[in-house]
Amino acid sequence: MVRQMLRCGFMIASAVVVMASLPSALLAQTTFSVEGPITGIDPVKRTITVGYTFPVEIPSTLKFTGPKGTGQTSALIPSITGANAFTALLDQNAPNRVRSILPSDLAVPETVLEYSGATLIAVGTTFTDANGKHHIADFADFQLAENVIVGNLDSADVATGTFVIDGTVCKMNRDERFRAEIVDGGNNAVPFEVLPTEGIGDIFGCVGYMSDGILHVVTAQTGALVGPQGITISRADGVIKSRNLTVRGDVRKLVPSQTVSIFNDVTNQLIGTVPVTPGALPGTGSYTVVFKALAVLPTRIRAVTSDGFRSVAPVLSK
Repeated sequence: MVRQMLRCGFMIASAVVVMASLPSALLAQTTFSVEGPITGIDPVKRTITVGYTFPVEIPSTLKFTGPKGTGQTSALIPSITGANAFTALLDQNAPNRVRSILPSDLAVPETVLEYSGATLIAVGTTFTDANGKHHIADFADFQLAENVIVGNLDSADVATGTFVIDGTVCKMNRDERFRAEIVDGGNNAVPFEVLPTEGIGDIFGCVGYMSDGILHVVTAQTGALVGPQGITISRADGVIKSRNLTVRGDVRKLVPSQTVSIFNDVTNQLIGTVPVTPGALPGTGSYTVVFKALAVLPTRIRAVTSDGFRSVAPVLSK
């Protein structure tokens, strides 16, 4: 088991570009590629500094990407360009939201307009003139930093909104510019409130950003816990040549003699029925079935438990 993985990379690569002729003010020119944590944003100079020492200049005509928030008043949009780009990045109209360029245990709030866990990926041209060195972006991608932890759920506290994964304190991200969701193996929403009573011991994979020793989670996916819909389809794989179909999933509550019936959700034809076996968490169930040489390989299936719960998923065929 991978107990904890954290990634915070900073990479710069450059290659000399031979130019047939250069303006007299242009003393040298190379290409650059950079990926790393944002440590400064200057709207006046239109620069985003990566790793403390690498300022990238963003032309006003450059269209670059940013994360899409989920809140109704989110200032960030998938594509950002023009004079308002830095206003969107800094989100100056939302002073009560978390916006930390650095983890807040490193930033100086009085001098740094903050933005949580941000990463810049940029490619462009570097040149030196009488005013110094310039890194001009031809491409830029603004992302939430990806810190990842995978491990067992030790505890969860509804009152504080925190949960612990293998000793690491986690909290669902509260910045409405980014999503914050807990999902099961079928990507169905799982309420936080069920974690203390039903999720202890489950394997969680969490993606977010570290700040003050807490992982602020954007997405948490459970390994065995099932959302209120009662059943998941975590695997629906088809093989076109053999017309074999593999289906796997979990059931929220195991009951005696419980079964799962698999249907072609397009034609409503019953493909087959399989018994539910005890799941990874106490009181839960799971099922796995391989249907061989089907007459027609479905494009979408529906799983229905004998006590009335159902889930639908596309079939991934190859």
